[in-house]
Amino acid sequence: MGSSTLHLRRKPQSEPSVEDLNKPSEADMSLSKSGLSSYLHSTFLPWIVACLLLLTITIGTYKSFSTFSSDNLNYPIHQLTRIPASSLKSPQATFNSQSATTNLPYFAKKTNFFNQKFVKLAWAWTGFMIGFHLLGFSNHHHTHDHQTQHNSQSKHISKIIGSFIISTVLWILLTQWFFGSSLIERLLMITGAKCVPSLNQPISIEPLTDKSTHFESSYCQRRWGRRLPGLDQLTVSTHRPYWTGGIDISGHTFILSFSMLLILSSLQPSLRYIFQNHNNQTISRSYKISIYANLALLALWWWMILMTSLYFHGPVEKLSGLVFGTGSWWLTELIITKMLN
Repeated sequence: MGSSTLHLRRKPQSEPSVEDLNKPSEADMSLSKSGLSSYLHSTFLPWIVACLLLLTITIGTYKSFSTFSSDNLNYPIHQLTRIPASSLKSPQATFNSQSATTNLPYFAKKTNFFNQKFVKLAWAWTGFMIGFHLLGFSNHHHTHDHQTQHNSQSKHISKIIGSFIISTVLWILLTQWFFGSSLIERLLMITGAKCVPSLNQPISIEPLTDKSTHFESSYCQRRWGRRLPGLDQLTVSTHRPYWTGGIDISGHTFILSFSMLLILSSLQPSLRYIFQNHNNQTISRSYKISIYANLALLALWWWMILMTSLYFHGPVEKLSGLVFGTGSWWLTELIITKMLN
């Protein structure tokens, strides 16, 4: 009886069916969701932002053709801003007037605060913010993560540092120096740009573009040119030569789009962490500040791209700036991925 009772109490373990074997466990499903989330964040987020920038530039460029200065209705503002301030005399100004200049909106003036203090130093600001975030990222995860997660976080830090070094090299070659003139300036000259003097009198854009005296290209090369012979510094600064014609790739669009995509690459794990972590009290204050500061810089860069679209360059130049910025980011990601794998 005892053995029979014992036998009755024992229930044979049923063998797993094919459906059970093929059915993923909860742990597998969790990992799958996590992997999908990681894939979506890492693959599509920068490209979504690149598409947003394309839309911004498209709308801004369309609007730019109907945006005029209050005292110059002959040409859209994006054509007037191609010309140095010494040549921008109001049509109502007399020939000898030194003070009456075309009245441009605040963000159409290259001397505006945000252009001078932020965009002109865009690469320095971008590097500072990426470093600021990585410091908060490293300190937070060092105190909150397990050892197995430390390896993943360390790999991300190495990737971002390597990406910024590679992208800095690309930035130098494209905008600062490539065995003389930068690659972007070389493209400008190859596509037919002419070096012309700025004029301290009322001008018409067509004669300035088509009939003005041309100088040697070296006079206009921003970092590798030479001073005009026989002229004092005041005259040189007043009649500073500048490029006209050719494909003048928008440096603002290039540097700001490139910077935005680099910042997003750095922020991805932090954005995913905040999105998945419902208890934000576990996130340190310094870590939060570093994330929000980077998001604020992203917003500023987007706004300045919009202002560039409204007030500067032509459609091809702005589009090519975005293509170069996005392409440089993609090339950076490709190189660093191959180096770390």
